[in-house]
Amino acid sequence: MRIKAEENYIKNFSKLLLLIGACVLLFCTGSIYLISLYFSKVHDNARIVNVSGQQRTLSQQVLKEAYKHQLNNNNYWALEEKLLVWRQNHQQLSSDNSNSRLAKYNTRITDSIYGRISKTQDQIGQLLVDHPKLTKANLEEISRLEAQYLLGMDTIVQEYQKAHEKSLGQFKKIAIGIILFFIAVLYFILLIFVRPLIQKLRKNLEERNIRESRNQAVINNTKDAIWSVDTELNLLTANTSYLKNQAEKGYDLKEGDNIKGLLLFGDSLKDYDAVFKGESLTKKVNLPTEMGYRTFELYFYPIYKEKEIVGCCVRQADITQIQETFKRLERGKEELKEAQQIADFGNWYWNIKEDEIYISEHLNNIFGIPLDRRKNYLTYPTLMNLIHPDDREAYDISLKNSLKESVPHDIVYRIEIGGQLKFIHQKGRTFEGNDDGHLRMAGTAQDVTKTIIANQKIENQNKELENFIYILSHNLKRPIANILALQGLYEEGDNPINDGIIANIKSCCEALNTTIKDLNLSLSLKEISKEDFTPVDICEILDDIQVLLNKDIIESKAKIYTKITQDKIMGIKSYFVNIFYNLVLNSLKYRNPEVPLIIKINVFQNREQIVIRIEDNGIGMRLTPERKKKIFDMYGRLSGKSEGKGLGLYLVKTQVEAMFGKIDVESELNIGTTMILHFKTGINENIEEEDLNHVYLGN
Repeated sequence: MRIKAEENYIKNFSKLLLLIGACVLLFCTGSIYLISLYFSKVHDNARIVNVSGQQRTLSQQVLKEAYKHQLNNNNYWALEEKLLVWRQNHQQLSSDNSNSRLAKYNTRITDSIYGRISKTQDQIGQLLVDHPKLTKANLEEISRLEAQYLLGMDTIVQEYQKAHEKSLGQFKKIAIGIILFFIAVLYFILLIFVRPLIQKLRKNLEERNIRESRNQAVINNTKDAIWSVDTELNLLTANTSYLKNQAEKGYDLKEGDNIKGLLLFGDSLKDYDAVFKGESLTKKVNLPTEMGYRTFELYFYPIYKEKEIVGCCVRQADITQIQETFKRLERGKEELKEAQQIADFGNWYWNIKEDEIYISEHLNNIFGIPLDRRKNYLTYPTLMNLIHPDDREAYDISLKNSLKESVPHDIVYRIEIGGQLKFIHQKGRTFEGNDDGHLRMAGTAQDVTKTIIANQKIENQNKELENFIYILSHNLKRPIANILALQGLYEEGDNPINDGIIANIKSCCEALNTTIKDLNLSLSLKEISKEDFTPVDICEILDDIQVLLNKDIIESKAKIYTKITQDKIMGIKSYFVNIFYNLVLNSLKYRNPEVPLIIKINVFQNREQIVIRIEDNGIGMRLTPERKKKIFDMYGRLSGKSEGKGLGLYLVKTQVEAMFGKIDVESELNIGTTMILHFKTGINENIEEEDLNHVYLGN
């Protein structure tokens, strides 16, 4: 834009110079014309004065010849000649002669005088012609007429001189006026056109100088070496980096020096010869430096002047870092490719505007696209044809909903390859376009066929297990009930041995009956939904627990403290009763006999979660990651030293997860154990744990 503006300024300036030149030419032409007219008039005025003077002299000469003729009759021919010239000059000056150029300068005064002296001239001429021999009276008359004629001619000459001086004065005024007008026009052009244009040109020149200075500063401050040479390899220009590198090698170069023997930057005579023939070259070289060998790239460009190559410009750039970056990128691509192969997933990118879906190489393998049929990209209809017909509608709905609502796209669909089904788990999200504002989409697709099949097998096994437990519990309920009923009919006291056997049978049957009930309960936990949840009062739960465990609390002399800042929680009351019952019971069971048992129960809301902490100072345990994982398994226990069937914590974990919660445990040997439960909620006010003190529940 700036170059175009400067060209416009130059064009305007050229036009202005042409306009000024035309004005000067017109002024000079007009001035020359006026001067020529003036000098023509001056010449005519001078001629008139001259002719008028001659006419006065001729009148005297005519009378002198008349006097001579009076004395000598032989001089009459000279008298006639003088008389003829005198009459011709008079006629030339007289306004009566329309062909006379001089007569046009006559005025009324001169015409009046010419009219009187013309009669006088005629009278003198008539006397001279009629009286070849003049008498005294004739001579006196002629003398009187001569005096009148001379007086008239003197007056005419004076009038001509006055007219000449007047015309000269007028010319001076006109000339001064023209000069002043010309100066005013030039000043107007200078003020209105030239001055702004010069200011613009000066400003553009300053800006160009600034740009050149900046460009030169950029060139000098770059680490790239830049130089140019003529066809004889004489140095034309060079930046600081080039000169510095040459100086470090012991060469103090300046413009004009020949560098034919100083090709130290990877350049060669062969390169320059190729450029001088019109080629543009790019080459890479490895050169030793203080930091070891580094990779440089050289760019050779011919310099033209009127379509003739007059030199070469060279730039040497250190591309070692770029090369390393490219290598890392290539390694990254290979690692990503390997990772995709290991994880059996691929990535994709969808240019929605152009309907071009770019997929990774491994995703091509997952889709089973043959090598000879692979293209740079897929289209949406092509992708839909790969998907199983029964899943296309769900896939289309999921994708369109993601585009419309700007929500993540997540779906599992099937594809059929060679008669076998594959399950593909696809994720993606929408992104704003870079420049055009159009949406684009990117994501991953993973082959989860093995996982899906494994989950199906697990689900089938779980169903079989549930059926087995149901059948087993159903078939054992009646025999156990019969055994317990028969035991109730047995009368103790007759045989101590039989009494002991019967007591053991009763204990085993009761334990078996409890286990069966727990198994049925664990199966029933998996069949609840959020619609079954109701608000549960934590304080009421704790009151129930105190009643249920009152005997144990009194026997263990335990002190229970509560801090309830969130007394309502959504869930199933019977589940919470069982959860608190089992966790508090565990604290009572695994108490440290050498330390008074203290149990702290905290219930509070932390952000969007309700947290329940049950902390004791019991025997605790060394909690390794492996042991922590097994605590909540079926038949897992906090301590192997205590009695029990080991289903308590398993049922607690199952009930917590059934209400979409999580449970965690923290424990240290001889310090105590803390059970931490988290439940998601959004219906209660957020009160931090430290807002209230513990309240003593009792023992």
